[in-house]
Amino acid sequence: MLSKKAVAALGIDGAKAQSYGKAAAVGEKRRARTCGRILHPKMGAPVRKVLGKGAALIPSSKKRSGPGTTLDIPLGHKDAAFVRSHFDGMEVQINDARAPTRSWLRRDHR
Repeated sequence: MLSKKAVAALGIDGAKAQSYGKAAAVGEKRRARTCGRILHPKMGAPVRKVLGKGAALIPSSKKRSGPGTTLDIPLGHKDAAFVRSHFDGMEVQINDARAPTRSWLRRDHR
């Protein structure tokens, strides 16, 4: 769903995309390795389907932070690993996030 929305926002056919990357953030009370559970197991195949290919690994970054954080998303060529002209990055800011749930408050403030 996210890949389809991203390609639609660009206003291009997915096959015309040349670079890709991914990033995730978890809350301050979580472990950064939790991002790997979000980014890796089931994300590659759906992204590649929307883009029509994607032979190279999808570069990624992860961080632990709170609401309003910025994500630095590494970019690389989608079909070849070492195309230096496509090594880049972009910063994305998440302006809002879900408030802590009551169960989270109870668990952390015992």
